[in-house]
Amino acid sequence: MKYMKKTTNAITLVLLFLTCLGCLLYSNDLKQNNKETVFLTQSGIRSYDSFKISHGEKNLVVAKKEFAHTIQGEDRKLFFEQVQTLRSLCEESCEIISSDIGTKNIGDLFTLEGSNYFGLILIGHQQGAAVKKVIQYMQKDKYWKDSIFSGVSYTNLLLDKYSESIKKILFPLLFAGIFIFLIILSGSFITGALLFIPCLFGAAVSLALIKSLLSYSNLITSIIPVLIFVLSLSLVLHIYYTACEFGGMREAIAEKRKPLLLMVLTTFIGFSSLYFSDLNAIQEFGILTASLILISAIISLMWLIQLDNLIDFNKKESFLERKLGGLKNFFSYAFSFRKIIISSFLLLIIGGYFLNKIPIITDANQYFPKKSNVETNINDISKNVAGVPLLEIIIQTSDDSSDKILAAENDLKEFISKNTYHMNLLSKNTLNFIAMQNMLELQQSEPIREVFQTLMHDYENQNTTRLTILSTQMNVDEFESFTADAGEILDQYDLKYDFNGLYYHLMVAQKNMIITLFKSFFISLIIISLLAFIFFKKIRLFFIFIAVNVIPVFASFIVLKTLGISFNIATVMTYSISLGLIVDSSFHIIHALEKMPMNSKLYFQSVVLPIIGSTLVLCISFALFAVHDFLPIKEFGMCLAIILFIGMIYDLKILPRLFLMGEKTKC
Repeated sequence: MKYMKKTTNAITLVLLFLTCLGCLLYSNDLKQNNKETVFLTQSGIRSYDSFKISHGEKNLVVAKKEFAHTIQGEDRKLFFEQVQTLRSLCEESCEIISSDIGTKNIGDLFTLEGSNYFGLILIGHQQGAAVKKVIQYMQKDKYWKDSIFSGVSYTNLLLDKYSESIKKILFPLLFAGIFIFLIILSGSFITGALLFIPCLFGAAVSLALIKSLLSYSNLITSIIPVLIFVLSLSLVLHIYYTACEFGGMREAIAEKRKPLLLMVLTTFIGFSSLYFSDLNAIQEFGILTASLILISAIISLMWLIQLDNLIDFNKKESFLERKLGGLKNFFSYAFSFRKIIISSFLLLIIGGYFLNKIPIITDANQYFPKKSNVETNINDISKNVAGVPLLEIIIQTSDDSSDKILAAENDLKEFISKNTYHMNLLSKNTLNFIAMQNMLELQQSEPIREVFQTLMHDYENQNTTRLTILSTQMNVDEFESFTADAGEILDQYDLKYDFNGLYYHLMVAQKNMIITLFKSFFISLIIISLLAFIFFKKIRLFFIFIAVNVIPVFASFIVLKTLGISFNIATVMTYSISLGLIVDSSFHIIHALEKMPMNSKLYFQSVVLPIIGSTLVLCISFALFAVHDFLPIKEFGMCLAIILFIGMIYDLKILPRLFLMGEKTKC
């Protein structure tokens, strides 16, 4: 009978393992695709899509080919030959403007030829596929490979590259490190492998689900498999350590049924709360991750139950017991009320002060490592060749509005000429004026007319006219100040106008991301605190959960500022995510404290050690993100590691005192 059960368990494990391999093979060709709207809000996407349709928005990328010497005749001849090759790649899907059309400069808007460089303007349809194709060719071609670029399609290609590196670099590094750690932790290669596989299975299912539902991955969703892997690891470690104390996986699951249920449920809530973000990509990330938490938890439990007859759970001193046994006395006592009150008050005050000092980075070009020179190159192009479309101004026209619009344009030109961001204004009036100047001075208006037709399609229709501000890119605080000043100028002429464009909607989304994501944190905190009250039937737990989860957040602000970590598209998600992870430990502690008095050795081995072990593994796993040189990914991992570590200290040293109140607090 025992042999039959062992055989059945082995067959089940093999089938699950084969399913895991199938998911990995299925998702192996998962592509990266960071769309231009990936960081926009739902309303921003709708508004921008409407703008693209009504005004024929085009995808624009500027390239610069530099020479180590002053341009000679042979350089010019070869360059124009290479440009013709690029135009043949475009076919009818994109257009290229360069100085071979007959003019080096187009007023103050574009400088297509300098003493030692040529500039190119690549213009494609809205999705930018053709422009991406040309850029990819140029990056591989021997003649063009040293060229530098600026524009949305180029930035998206860079995001694709860094998203792909998560799969190729971060995944293998993390998986290998955790596999070795589990072998050391369990003292057995086989046991380590059997504990590792359900974690890998969670990551494999995540990749397969992303491919089947979304067809591609982006910068945000590419983090999901790593998260599911470490969350599955946390669950596995909690059950494994309890199994070592109680003699089997089934016994461990039965013993920790309530905290395990709450562990999964609260983590699900923590990620689901991201749905309340205004950013579409983060909503998608939250819902998909929350769903995968439930799926991976079921998979992990199915796997672990089959191990009862395959792993020897006879109690022996574990690796963590040998290394952390000296902490037993330290974690047997909670802090005093006096220490809790004083430290909490100080952390709230100091953390609140540092919160306003943490930089908010919304300019995607600042996300790339300094050594890549991405930001430097983009600023160079914006200053010397052409700026990127920073702001689109759509003005309602009427029979008597022409003079007002022209006057407003002139005032805007005067205003931006004083700006340090190398701004220019592109409009129908501007290009008409440049074309007329060319015709009078050079007797050649045709090159400018060609540029006009390419750039200005649908720049003016029956009801509106459009102004485009070209500039180097800026951060949200500077952009907000700029748009306020531009709005004041337009208001002077009593014009009806709207701001639009990709960069504008990106800045609007980024400006609100801090508020919306902290909102999701507090929503999930209230729900989780209510769950604690409902499951344990103690009203004080509601307020305890508020305290032990809010104060570590304020403590983290001090560390973030000290380490120079910023708020960005990734780090602002960490607070809702970490909440779901921190309360996992809280429920295990409360479950144990309800059984007071408890043997101090059993409390340390079945509660404290699993919490320290799983939290340290999570912290180390997320800290590994620091090896990634893309700022949002690096700081996402560092931020999570910091918050989880602080949360562990609060759980182990403060939660017992608050929960037991006047009761004995030594376990």
